[in-house]
Amino acid sequence: MACVHSVRFSVRINGSTLDPFIPSRGLRQGDPLSPYLFLLVGEALTCILKTEVVKGNITPLKVARRAPGISNLLFAEDCVLFFKATKEEAQAITNALNLFQRCTEQLLSTNKCSVLFSQVCPSQTQDEIKATLNVVSFTFEEKYLGLPTPEGRMKVEQFQPIMVRFSKRLTNWAERFMSHGAKDTLIKSVAQALPTHGMGVFKMSTGFCDQYEKLKRDFWWGDDQNQRKVHWLAWENMIKPKCKGGIGFQDISLFNQALLARQAWRLMHRPNSLCARILKAKYYPNGNILDTVFAVNPSPAWRGVEFGLELLKEGIIKRIGNGRNTQFSRDNWLPRDSGLKLAGLKKNSRQSYEDTKGKRAVVPCQASTQEPAATLPRWSAPPPGWVKLNTDGSLPPNSTTGGAGAVARDCTGKVLFAACTSLHNCTDAEEAEARAALWGLNLMSRHDPPGVVLEMDCLASVAALQSNDQDRSRLWNVYIEAKNRLLNLKVCAVKHSRERQTG
Repeated sequence: MACVHSVRFSVRINGSTLDPFIPSRGLRQGDPLSPYLFLLVGEALTCILKTEVVKGNITPLKVARRAPGISNLLFAEDCVLFFKATKEEAQAITNALNLFQRCTEQLLSTNKCSVLFSQVCPSQTQDEIKATLNVVSFTFEEKYLGLPTPEGRMKVEQFQPIMVRFSKRLTNWAERFMSHGAKDTLIKSVAQALPTHGMGVFKMSTGFCDQYEKLKRDFWWGDDQNQRKVHWLAWENMIKPKCKGGIGFQDISLFNQALLARQAWRLMHRPNSLCARILKAKYYPNGNILDTVFAVNPSPAWRGVEFGLELLKEGIIKRIGNGRNTQFSRDNWLPRDSGLKLAGLKKNSRQSYEDTKGKRAVVPCQASTQEPAATLPRWSAPPPGWVKLNTDGSLPPNSTTGGAGAVARDCTGKVLFAACTSLHNCTDAEEAEARAALWGLNLMSRHDPPGVVLEMDCLASVAALQSNDQDRSRLWNVYIEAKNRLLNLKVCAVKHSRERQTG
């Protein structure tokens, strides 16, 4: 705390710094150093409480068996303490707070303190603890840190203060004298910003979203309690972007889901944070957050995370890396706009993969049998600067609809694109292989690589594409078009992928 008395200020005027002066009242609010005072003082309280926990005088709270223990949570000058409801631990909390006050010369305001007990705590124990802590209030406020205190399900009444604030703003705005441009600015800058803080933590109820959007619509069209005016544009069109003929208003429910998806994203990318460790121990102790199912009787905060996960799972794509943590047919790993995972894989599917020097490649295998991993062909890198295109086609027995897949990778193993499609009116496996090669070359022509190696597992198709003789087979039209695609590429080569590893 010596910096409070030793701080000096200097004022710079027209590029020159004046002589420093010493403030008579130490650091004031707004000083750049004032936020660090809360951190320094809060760290002292945390150290004192940790010492009491190590000694066994305070029992931290655990929401689950594997969850980390929590003895205190700090936010600026507010502090939430957790301990077992006994007179002994209440006395340990009192001793820790007294030590903190003596060391920092800070005083605790008992009038602003409150204590909350569980429903099974006896009344006599509650009275003893309140007397030890010298706390009278035993209920939390309806709002804490700008958020409603969750008690069971989040209902419309708990978000009523947001409605009241918006209604008060409406009474101060003389909407009858406003242009639509002014109303547009007020709705987007004020009305849509009021519930943002709460929407980032809780899932707003459907009733609240409907009522809040009704207030916005009424203000836009000039409705009042005694008269309802004509709404010349449907709300579904008003929430569209201006480039698509709308006004650009927010759909509160969708915006709420987007903010909650951001919370789920933080849990994925910060798994070592205190919040992530607690939620993992409570709701997904043996898996990851993407594998969670709907929990029984979850907290309102976790309901919001689940709501955001629904949106996150639709567009999240997993980077393969070494492929050890990737489920081939379950995870979204195909880098494209739609169809992020392989669909319709059956037991006799011809697509497989293996680990090759830390890379993963889609390689073909026999249609009817599963080969051992030791005999599968290994993916080999193309020459430097070139791109290797692996294509494969399949046709189930007694069917005329096959499938095609294509993966393009550079010399470092980086995937340029991966895609799959259906092939209709196929007669046999060779036609599926030939059409898959043609389809893959069509995709490759969009990237214009310096050199391409086309790799297939169908020997007949490879021989037809390598031959310079006139093709008289029944698939001559497919092979001619594929050869034309190869000629359009700068440098190309066709290769058979059924090479075996020796040794």
